[in-house]
Formats: sequence, C-alpha cells, structure tokens
Amino acid sequence: MPRFVFPWFAFLLLISCVALTPFDGALFSPLPEKGAHHDAIRAVERQIVIVGTDGNLYLSNSQGNARNITKGSNVQRTFKHPSWSPDGTRLAYVERRAEGDRLLIYHLSSGIRTEVFQGEGQQVIHHYWSPDNRHLSFLAEGDRPFSQILWWVEEGRPPEILATGWPFFWDFSPDGAQLVTHRFGGPPWGQVALLDPHQPEPKLHSLGLSPGWFQAPAYQVDGRSIVAGSLDHDGRTAIRKVDSRTGARETLYAGYGQMAFGLSPSGHYLAIIDNRHLPGESLSGPLGVLDMYDNTLVYKNTEVNAIAFFWSPAGDQLAIFSATLPGDFQQGRLPAPRLALQRQTAYLTVTLLDMDNLSVRTLVDHFVPTPEFLRVLILFDQYQHSDSIWSPAGDALLLAGQPGGRAPGIWKYEIDGGRLVSFILEGVLAFWAP
Repeated sequence: MPRFVFPWFAFLLLISCVALTPFDGALFSPLPEKGAHHDAIRAVERQIVIVGTDGNLYLSNSQGNARNITKGSNVQRTFKHPSWSPDGTRLAYVERRAEGDRLLIYHLSSGIRTEVFQGEGQQVIHHYWSPDNRHLSFLAEGDRPFSQILWWVEEGRPPEILATGWPFFWDFSPDGAQLVTHRFGGPPWGQVALLDPHQPEPKLHSLGLSPGWFQAPAYQVDGRSIVAGSLDHDGRTAIRKVDSRTGARETLYAGYGQMAFGLSPSGHYLAIIDNRHLPGESLSGPLGVLDMYDNTLVYKNTEVNAIAFFWSPAGDQLAIFSATLPGDFQQGRLPAPRLALQRQTAYLTVTLLDMDNLSVRTLVDHFVPTPEFLRVLILFDQYQHSDSIWSPAGDALLLAGQPGGRAPGIWKYEIDGGRLVSFILEGVLAFWAP
C-alpha cells in the first residue's frame, strides 16, 4: 500500500496480534448480587447505554437514572464498544484486557451474559449485529501488522472467520443473508465484494469495481442495490449504485479525494461528504444530499467542513458535524480531524438539516468531544450501520464531551422547541437503543 495512505488508518492499527482462541460460548452469571436479579432492567426504562468515565458500562434513561451492567474496571481491564441488537433486547460489548479482548453479549431481561469470543493478544476493533438479531459480526486485529479479520458468531456456537484484509469495512443486506465488503483501501488494491456468511466456506465475490477512495459501502433497503465508490475514467472517485445480481451500475456522484456517504433509513436520500483533502490526510469538506429516486442533488453546502453526519430514524433530519482545531481559522488551515484525534482536542459544531424544507439551523457550537466520540465521528460511515446517537423518536441527540463552560459527560440535546440541553451521566460515549 502506498506510504501516504498509512496516516489515515495508523491510529486504528497500533497493536500487532497473535493467534486467536475461539471460545465455546459458556454462560456467565449476571453481575447484580444474588437476590437483586437486576430490578427488571428493561430497554423501555433504561434505553441508553453509556461508557462511563470509570471504564464500566451503564444503562440509563434520559433523566440519568442509571445502573451499571459491568464492574471491576481498572487500569488493566476496561469495558468498551457497546452495540445494541436490532430488537433492543441484548447488548454486545468488549472487555479489554492486556492478555486479549473478550466479546460478550448481555441479555437485558435476565442479566445473563455470554462470552462469544476470546482472543489471545487480540483486540476487537468494531462489531455489530445482523438485521435478524441472530449473529454478531466483528472485526479483530489479525496476527500480522496491517491485518484485520472479519468474524461472525451466534450464541452457543464457536466464531467463524469470514475474511481478512486491512483496512476492512462492511454492511449487511437488510435480511442478513449477505455482506458487502470493502477491503484494502483505495487504488490500486481496493476491492468491493459480496460475501454469503451462511455458506460452509464463505468466499468473496468481487463486484469488479475499479478501486476508489472511500471507506464503508452500504446496502439499499431493497436488498439488491449496493452503494460503493470506484474511480471513473478521469481518475475521480465516483459513488456508484450497483445491482448485486447483474452487476449493472449507475454513477450517482463524482468528486475528489476520499468520499464518505450514508443512506437515509428509507433509502430516499444519500448524504455525501466531498472531501477537500488528499486521500490519507483527513476527511472533511462540503456536504451534499442526493435524491436517489431521480439522481438529483437536492442540497449542497460548500461552506461547511463536515467530518460526519447521522440520519434521524425517520430520515427527515440530518445531523451534520463539523470540526475545527484551536488556531485553525487564525492560521487559515482547514480542519484536520485526524490531527484533532491525535491531540485529543477539537471543537464541534452540530447543525441540523430539515429535509422537508431544506432549512439548516445550528444545534450546538464549540462542543469539545471525548476522544472516544471523536473516533466514532471519524469512522461514522461504518458506525452508522450499527449505533445511533439519535433517540428512537428522532427528537433528541446524544453527545459525549463538554459544552462550552459546562461539565464533561453525556449530554442530551432536544432538537425541537427551546432545544433543551440536559446532563445525563459522566461518560465518554453513549448510544440509544433501537
């Protein structure tokens, strides 16, 4: 891979790994003491999962009525990366240890937890559930530098290796029957391929796209169309819609540098960040929204330097994140999210785009995110498949960090009326249940 690509991914791949040891799926006792049996922790009561500042995980409602679901965090053992099952009944999370990560599933109704993976010297990078709630897919560091392994697992069964590569991004088809994968980055090695994880020996089937500068692909809601990036004849990164059965393709948009995109939940709109930087540097730039029904650009903002966005559950609002570093404007430099991550400081501005009338308003300015939240934003196009900072009703956002002059933690921003802001809990990252 060309040397100039490494900086963009270097912060993700810091630990080389050794052999994996799959676990047999034994059950572990729930954390609450005997007799407590959880006080009926239910998703309807505590619908937010929070990574606390103490390294433990908490379930909370929006008023901050929280209860821990892990304990015993210390300098050698922390809990990270929670992800909800699509039906909201289970939580997967990572127990990070010096000897290797454990991936566990927590059942909200019973408090029982299941260990589904234990890696000797391995780190679980990202994980999320199949749409049918049965399987958990996860990415772990491989046994060589610049190597990652995509696994999937069902409770009670050993995990299976699906594919390897670095970097690695993927998305499930709506029925969970297939995956679309993007491996090895941009030119000349990048590959977009389909994979059926249900086969005895899953194999990747290339879609034949020329490698383009982008990260995460996406399935359309019809389960047949795929959105991915490839180079056009002019050497630009083009976003294309590809028929997974016939291979027929249609160019939706062509821009410059590394692209990022995300479909609205109904598949009606495609939001796009048209990067202003060279591939491998950072990802920020103008934002546009494409109508997928007639392939027209219905909105474009060339003034914003967006680093991420998240669609509301109904697809009627788009939360747009832009970032600046201290001194950037004074020195005339464009924001560089990768550098912000390394320095662990950045200022976020969150604006809301209303798709009904295409109006834009600022929700919050000068917000300092936690490093954990900033990592999610930098890889938002992968995280958007699995985690939501939007409330299920689409009336509030969860932000992790510090508003100007206020305490650090998890904050709830209501988007209607007076845009009320409320502090929920001390924490570094939070996601809403489906």
